[in-house]
Amino acid sequence: MKTEKISRKEELIKKIGEQKVILFFALLIIGSFLVLTSCGEQEEEVKEEFLVIKGTKIGEFNPEKAEKGAKIFAEKCAACHKYEEKFVGPPLGNVFKRRSPDYIMSQILDPEKMTHNNDTTKALLKQYMTQMPNQHLSHEEALMILEHLRAKAEGK
Repeated sequence: MKTEKISRKEELIKKIGEQKVILFFALLIIGSFLVLTSCGEQEEEVKEEFLVIKGTKIGEFNPEKAEKGAKIFAEKCAACHKYEEKFVGPPLGNVFKRRSPDYIMSQILDPEKMTHNNDTTKALLKQYMTQMPNQHLSHEEALMILEHLRAKAEGK
């Protein structure tokens, strides 16, 4: 009788120990999954310590500029950028809400200089592993793309 009680006790301890091990590994797997899936989706800190363009003025929304910007975007940007999904480069549908107009203009007009000097752009290069090419756009064309991205972000 006493041996039977000890045996049951040992079995119970063994089962509890096995359950703890299983629980530990389950939590480890879930924790690892959460860490890995959250890494790419975190809102990155915007560091604008270096910008090529400064003082970009945003006035009243200009639908004509936005329409011209959409055409330029389709020609020069759409091969690498989509609005709502990652592609060769980051999604740009809400970039106007995440970045300053100066940052966007700097990135459009001199992406090489931004990659060498701006921490945010360096981080994007690490993430996407593709240097944004210089499309040799004029300042006015870049403003049109900016207005188009503004329209996308604001749902216009």
